[in-house]
Amino acid sequence: MAWKGGQPRRVAWRALYECVRVSNEPCRVAVVNDFLVQDLYKVWAAASDEAVQKLKSLPEPAADERYEHTELRMLRLRTDTFAGPTPETIPGVKEVGTRSLLAMIRSAESATLLDVWCADGTLPFAKCVFGAGLAFIDPARDEAHEKLFLKLLDAMVPGRQGPIVVFSIHSNNWLSANAAFRAAKTGRNVFWYRGGVDAWKAAGLPLVPTAPVGAVTE
Repeated sequence: MAWKGGQPRRVAWRALYECVRVSNEPCRVAVVNDFLVQDLYKVWAAASDEAVQKLKSLPEPAADERYEHTELRMLRLRTDTFAGPTPETIPGVKEVGTRSLLAMIRSAESATLLDVWCADGTLPFAKCVFGAGLAFIDPARDEAHEKLFLKLLDAMVPGRQGPIVVFSIHSNNWLSANAAFRAAKTGRNVFWYRGGVDAWKAAGLPLVPTAPVGAVTE
């Protein structure tokens, strides 16, 4: 697949986005221009392995974060703006803080970490799904978007087994809330890491280079 751009990782994200837009189904891009996207996954996996080993010896944060400035319980998707105080709770979703998430990653419990922000750095082994937290006012457009997002979830977590931890960049970003809300509607075991990448980084925990796993568009 060919696409103009600068950094290979960002070109790969865009290529994934366009592939999904055209095919209307999950895509996996192997080559963009002359760049082997597989190399991104090798770097991501190796860095994640190293980070997880490092996490085993790091001290735990004193306590999970507390967020006082929140909105009321989430009843619907946010479509107008994705920045601002996030909901106090999300139906069917359990909130997890940095200390609790670190314990999950250290344990034998297999959790799928879903990054819906997809910046250059992410949590170890987190799967970047570009556009997963978007939502639209038009019902038909939003329904098509949700259908494709849930397809990707089924591909990443077959049989809906095991917990999914959804996160974005920080506690005032609605993209993770939207994605968690959608995932929980289908009965999946969903956790919401409200603080996202910024909370993880603030705790002194390691980030790894992001590799795009999927993309969702309307």
